[in-house]
Amino acid sequence: AQEIGLITREIKLMARRYKIPVVLISHIRKLNTASSMPELDDLKDSSAIAQDADMVIMVNRDANNADYHKQRTSIIRVLKNRRTGKLGTMALELNENYYLEPVDYEPESY
Repeated sequence: AQEIGLITREIKLMARRYKIPVVLISHIRKLNTASSMPELDDLKDSSAIAQDADMVIMVNRDANNADYHKQRTSIIRVLKNRRTGKLGTMALELNENYYLEPVDYEPESY
């Protein structure tokens, strides 16, 4: 956990120094319940990541769905946004041309 904190701080300093955006990708721990959506605490070493991140965005698909590999809808959630403070959730679906399009989001189905 301490090593992750050192790495994220160095990357944030580098991004500020060079005035560039940086995207870091992390995986999450296994969720406690099959139906729950991932939260900030589910990130590995989340305290270090949450402290240094300006924004945390999660992409989630329902792995318990029988047609998981055919599933074309992903849920995008902004869990932390230091710049504007706005948080939210939306669903995107991969269309036949392989473009992501917004679709109606029904929280109880995910």
